[in-house]
Amino acid sequence: MDDPQGAGDIGVDHPGPLVDATVLQRVRQHHTRVVHHPAWAAVAAETVAYLRLDAGRHPNDPAVSSLVGELSAKSEDFRRLWADHPGKEKTHGVKRLVHAAVGELEFGYETLALPGDPDQLLVAYTVPPSSATADRPALLVRRMAGAGAG
Repeated sequence: MDDPQGAGDIGVDHPGPLVDATVLQRVRQHHTRVVHHPAWAAVAAETVAYLRLDAGRHPNDPAVSSLVGELSAKSEDFRRLWADHPGKEKTHGVKRLVHAAVGELEFGYETLALPGDPDQLLVAYTVPPSSATADRPALLVRRMAGAGAG
């Protein structure tokens, strides 16, 4: 995949070094479609707060400024979140996703900043062995293998 973060989906080459571009795309489009995410409101608020932090770290970055301007112009939800939430680090938490083939997945994450460069992060995702998510990758592999056998 040429665009692993999905930045091209929102029309910018680089939405900022620490921003989840897929979530921002959904914030932008939320006014025109229903977003299917287990915790949409919380994720959108967290992502916009993180964008605000990133914008403060990179006040002269034209890509970040352009993204904030575009989202502000197109989304009342973004404008409200931008005005309501201060910048906030995303150091740990839970990432929930819904996969079309295997359902809801839940991962714990820890974000570690690398010394000397706050824009370089290592994000470690974990799954408790006894959780429902722990069995889902194997289920996905079996489904993919079954689809390829036909």
